[in-house]
Amino acid sequence: MSHSGTMSISASSVAATCRREDLSLSTGQRNLMLGVSLLLLLASPFWVWSLFFAGNYEFGSALIFVPLLCLINFLLIFRITKQTPVLGKLMLVSYAMKIASSGGYMTLLFVYYVKGADASTYYSVGKQWAAYFSAHGDYPIVGHVWGTSFLNLVAAILINLIGPTFPTINVLFASAAFWGIYFFYAAFREAFPAGRKEFGALLLFLLPSCQFWNAALGKDALMMLSIGMVSYGFAELLSARLLRGFSFMLPAMALGALTRPHVIGIVAIAIFLAYTFRKGNQGTVASLARLLGTPAMAFGVWYLVTNATQLLNVDSAAGGLERIEKLGSGTMHGGSSFGAAQSAPLKLLLSPFLMFRPFPWEIPNPLALLATVEALVILYFLWRVRVPIARMLRHWSSEPFVTYVVSFGVIFSAVFSLALSNFGLLIRQRTQFTPLLLILIASVWPLRRTGTS
Repeated sequence: MSHSGTMSISASSVAATCRREDLSLSTGQRNLMLGVSLLLLLASPFWVWSLFFAGNYEFGSALIFVPLLCLINFLLIFRITKQTPVLGKLMLVSYAMKIASSGGYMTLLFVYYVKGADASTYYSVGKQWAAYFSAHGDYPIVGHVWGTSFLNLVAAILINLIGPTFPTINVLFASAAFWGIYFFYAAFREAFPAGRKEFGALLLFLLPSCQFWNAALGKDALMMLSIGMVSYGFAELLSARLLRGFSFMLPAMALGALTRPHVIGIVAIAIFLAYTFRKGNQGTVASLARLLGTPAMAFGVWYLVTNATQLLNVDSAAGGLERIEKLGSGTMHGGSSFGAAQSAPLKLLLSPFLMFRPFPWEIPNPLALLATVEALVILYFLWRVRVPIARMLRHWSSEPFVTYVVSFGVIFSAVFSLALSNFGLLIRQRTQFTPLLLILIASVWPLRRTGTS
């Protein structure tokens, strides 16, 4: 069940979207990419050691599998960027950064947290399930198969296929997240052909939080792939390529529903709103897309929201809010907790700032400090393009992809402002929306003084 293999084949069919023209990086942008490359090279003894030896886990076969996986992904990058060599170089640097992040994540799990966290738990349970399968011929799934059970199942299947090689499994998931970013970039190029492609590519492929927090076995990696594919499929759908759009959206939504059904439900609602109320083009293809697409999306929203409601064990909107507030109070632990005394209305009032917290005066630890610096940089970028974004929002029905991004952001921020009261969880969870926020910024980023995009 190799996610990187399946997803990489799909990525090859998207290459035409990104081949319109290569990146034309400025001197400063080339120096940035060179600087990242040098840092990765200088830090390689640390992250290579961390990837294989940071914790007490099996690594023997990983010394063969990990280089092989890296080689396969490098070859795929070369193949899909034949006509765009500068983009290819950026993607190679980005993939190397992703593998380094996977090594850094192992340090976080086994040195900083000492006893590991989600990734090591999925791996441990996966080994137990794999042993159970060897003895009984099936997996000990109790109850629903989505969420944590799905991650345990994937880990068990991978262990049965390639052995208990924790670094290899982490690199597989990291690769899935990397190609998710590629799909976000392809969606950006499709939805905003006049967007600032160099600026957008550098943001998407090199942003530290989107590299680090999904570089290991876990839901974050699969959601990066899922939402990236959905976003690309929606961009294709808006270009009246109905079959192509749904061929990416449907499997991606299925993956998201198995991983985090409540998040993919928010994505589906945002797409449904943007597609239903857009100003459609005239013609038979556009009419057919609206006729067939709207009911299909409505059914998808109904199905996903129904399952998300069951997941939260509620049977009404009021019950959903009560459950979310309980979840929020349940995450108030440790030095990273926040909002313990805040009411639900106050949390909703602060929800527009979710993507930019912790504020400087809320920083609880060094990791949060780095997250705050990154968030302030993104906030600065967003402030610089506030006028053109406001202009697009005034004509939202003519900008359906913008409507999708903003709708997703508003709903996501409101729900997670109520549900989360821990900065550690917040920093991880918001990476599901961060790439779309970067796309929105890059779509209207001002031209360079040279006059090129």
